[in-house]
Amino acid sequence: MRAHSRSSKPDTQHDPEMTTQFENQDLDEPADDRPTRSARWAAWAFRVLITVAAVFLFNQAVLAGQFMSGTFEALEFHALGATISEVVVLVAAVAAGLARFRGRYPLWPAGVTALLFVAINVQEFVGEQRILTVHIPLGVSIIVVVSGLTVWAWRES
Repeated sequence: MRAHSRSSKPDTQHDPEMTTQFENQDLDEPADDRPTRSARWAAWAFRVLITVAAVFLFNQAVLAGQFMSGTFEALEFHALGATISEVVVLVAAVAAGLARFRGRYPLWPAGVTALLFVAINVQEFVGEQRILTVHIPLGVSIIVVVSGLTVWAWRES
């Protein structure tokens, strides 16, 4: 009669089909250094959100041009677009922060996106005060920054 083994673990040395995904990984690399599933999701959320923000912010320039050309109704949409952009950028900053603290994502995108959020708030204030000598160049700067973040986010993948 054969003795039964008390171990319930399969014998992976003799059965190649029983190998696990971890046997092919470099065990010298610390487990903390691998991005988690939530970090990957947060990184994808950042990519999508910063792209949506870029579209809304580019549209701000179009709406401003329409307003300056005499389509005064565009000003209402310009103000609404600013609020939507502000919210999307804030959520993008949170996503970038989560990607950083859940995985190997760099810290600077969260910081730059947070500064972008502050810049959009300043932009809204100077726009409401009709301080166009600040509003227009700041708007251009915001579009440059969001463009750079968007390009970086998609190249990072």
